[in-house]
This record gives sequence, C-alpha cells and structure tokens, in this order.
Amino acid sequence: MKSPDLFLRWPPSRPSKRPHVAVLWPVHVWPVVAPDQVPALNLFQSAILGLLRARKSDLAEVAELLELDRDLVRFIVTKELQPSGWLDGHLKLTPAGGQMLDGGGRRMPRLVQQYAFQDAVFGHWWPRLSTDLPEIESKGVNEKGQLEFLLERGSGRIDRPVVLPVKAPARADLAEVLKAWQQHRRDHAAAQAGGRVEMLSDDVEFVSDEIEFCGDLQRPQLAHVWCEVYVNPDDPQPWLVSDPWQFVPAVKWLREPLQQGLNQFPALAERMRRKLMPEADTGSMNATEWLAQLELRVELDLSAMPHLNHPEHARLREHMGRVLRQRDRLRHQERIQDEELNSLLTECGALMEATVQWMLERWPIDTRDWPRIEWTRRVLGDLLRELPLQAPLDDDVLAVLCGQKLKDTRLAIERRDRPFKALWVGALLCTREHDAHPLRQLPARSLQWARMLELTDLRNKGSHASGQRLDRQHSLDMADFAVDWHEQFIPYF
Repeated sequence: MKSPDLFLRWPPSRPSKRPHVAVLWPVHVWPVVAPDQVPALNLFQSAILGLLRARKSDLAEVAELLELDRDLVRFIVTKELQPSGWLDGHLKLTPAGGQMLDGGGRRMPRLVQQYAFQDAVFGHWWPRLSTDLPEIESKGVNEKGQLEFLLERGSGRIDRPVVLPVKAPARADLAEVLKAWQQHRRDHAAAQAGGRVEMLSDDVEFVSDEIEFCGDLQRPQLAHVWCEVYVNPDDPQPWLVSDPWQFVPAVKWLREPLQQGLNQFPALAERMRRKLMPEADTGSMNATEWLAQLELRVELDLSAMPHLNHPEHARLREHMGRVLRQRDRLRHQERIQDEELNSLLTECGALMEATVQWMLERWPIDTRDWPRIEWTRRVLGDLLRELPLQAPLDDDVLAVLCGQKLKDTRLAIERRDRPFKALWVGALLCTREHDAHPLRQLPARSLQWARMLELTDLRNKGSHASGQRLDRQHSLDMADFAVDWHEQFIPYF
C-alpha cells in the first residue's frame, strides 16, 4: 500500500457503455492472513471425480469402489461437486472439473496474506477479500476540484467520480473477516461457474482462529474503491450499485445503505439526477423504462428531504413518496380516470394530515383542565380569533373550523387519531403555548388556510364517491400545493 491517497479499481470485463455515476467509496483496508480463494479438492472429491471421468457413472458402484457410504457419495456429488460447477447434471466432468482434477486448482488451500475491507462510510464489512490492491492513478484535479481518471488511453475517455466522505471509524473484528472470507469464496465460485453455484460447503480445515490480522491493528490503510451507480430498467430497484469485483452486476450490500443515507451526499444525488435522468423524449421509452425513470426521480426527490429518513417519520415519507409518484405519473399520462385523481387527492390529504399529526406530537399541550361540556361555535370562534398567528384565519375558514366538537379536538391533541379538521383545530390551539410553533410563525402566503380547506373538501368528496368530476390540472396543482405546504416546515424538523 503506497500512499494515503490510494484509489483501487478492479478491471471490468468490458468497458461500461451504460449511463452511470462513478463513485470512489472509502474503505479501511486490513491486511489479514486467510485461506486463498481458489476452490480446493479434498481427498473424497478428487477420488469421486477421478472415477466419474473413468466412466464409472453409477454412484452405487463409485461408493463400493471407494468403500464409502452411498449417501455420503451422493451428498458430495449433489451438494459439492455439482454446485461448484465441476460436474454437470449427467455426472460428466465439466472443463472446470477436469482442470481441478488435473491440478489446475490446488487441492488444499494455502494461508496467504490478503486484504479485508471495512466500509469507511457506514461501518460494515464488505463480503470481499483480495490478494492484491489494483491501484488506479488520478491524472489530476480539474478546475471544479474534481478528480479525473483516464480510463482508456486509446479513446481518451475520462471519468470524474464522486468521492464519498469518511464517516465510520476503523474497528478490527475477526468474526466479520471470517464472514467476509466465506461469502467471497461463495461469490467467487459462483462467478467462475457462470452464476450456477447456489451452495458451496465450507472447508472444515479452516476455522476462525486460522484467519488473523497482520500489521498495525490501530492504523489500517485508508483507500477508495471504484464502483458505479446505474439504472437497470428491468430491475425493480430505482438504481443499483455495481460490484467492484465484477462477480455480479450489482450488490445490495452497497446499494441498501447508500439508498437509506443518500440524503447525506447531496453532490452524489445531484450527479445521479443529471447523469441517470437526462432530458429525453419520453415517447421513445417503453413503459418499463419510463416507470424506472419515474422511480429514480422520486427516490432522488426524497433524498433531498433528509428529515423524512428518520424512522419516526416513516409514515410522512411514505405519503410524500406516493404523492410524488402519482403526481408525476398522471402529469405524463394521456388518459386519466377520475379514480386516479381521487387517489392523488387522497394521498395529498394524507400527507397534510401526517404533517399536522407531527406538529401535535412535537408541540403538545395539556388538555386535562379543559371543560367537559361542549363548547359553542362562538366560543371556539373566539378562541381561534385570539390566537397569536402571523396568518390570521379568515371568516370562511373560521366558519368551517368552528364546527369541530370539543371532544374531537381534545382527542386529536391527545391521541392524534381524529379527522383532519379536528387535528387542524388542535394544532392551532397548541400555538397559544409554543412561541416557536410554525403555525404561529409562518406567513399567510405560505400557510394558505383557504387552500388547505379547499384540498380537504376535495379529498372528502373524492373519498365519499360524490360523483363530481375532477379537473386534471386543478388536481395536479393541488398536489404541488400539498408538497410545497409540507416543505415549508422542513426547518422545524
């Protein structure tokens, strides 16, 4: 390991022509002593392969000649030799099996120095080991401060990867290295066999105490590994992350943590938006490609709202995602049914409702001293008029909100499970005791009380199957309003 700026890139089997975003992913590189990754034949495997190549294709005869139990021979064949790609379904040696038997593969693994990789962004250990560190050198930094790498000398192709920041500290964990070695061994064998390996037995000769760290445990080498974010229209995921080792096209152990934490990397999200969602003629896309691009757009929009990635806001994220997805789909869809517009408005209302429920949880008040007798419309109206709001409620909105019952309002504050108007009134009354409440501080031009009421009424009419036809553009405008209305509260999360 040569320098503090170590960039690693395992060579791809072929140059990538797909649109992608190159990423340099930081890792802590740990030198270890571990069994080499070449599959090994044990004595029984070697003897069985030898007899099968000598045209002894009856397993009972093979068991008799080797003086082994028939079930043991059948197990070795079906669970080890065939899954490893050394025997086909007709008990014929494959080219790989012949090579192993002829000594092309070592019969017993050797302990050799290798490198294990701990993710320096999220902290987990990658299921990969390597005997070498294939370094790629940067040609420099451009005027925008981006690293540049010359990938093809003939064509002069240059790529400028996004460099993820180091966030996770290094920590030595021998048990995790053992898991990484085992999974790497399986993935490597599967790649060698064309992806056909589903099961690979462990080498019982090598256990965890024969894998050990070497070098300074306090100071592993920091390096950056090259991988790519790309879109596969045939995959249900909106985007994928390539396997740096090229064993498989994509790996979830990189995609899943990045998907959950994408909001932490705005530069990467913006590059993904530009490179993976180019301005294109949507008419030239098939349905699968168009839906894949839609999912990517929604994913990137959600990543720009980091407050929604907290577990306690999962319901808000779900509703926001549904609004964005339905809005964008209907915006480009030629024919729209009223049911689809109803569904969009329902989700818009659910998004606003979940936002108000968050306010009630964030800024609660004690209702134990509230009267137990029903208040009149006039009493509630006076309470609402006296609230210290930057955006006073106009008469039309007051006329509607004054119809809320005291019990429903109290339960809305305590349990947050009442209809939207009761939640709304409850949140407004909470502003009396919280100076920093957003409904108290925000101006009328952004809160837009009358439009909130209009959306609520449209949602209720749709959910009650009123038979009233909905206007497409007006419904889409309402969806834009619901998204904007929620986003004004982001600074308060």
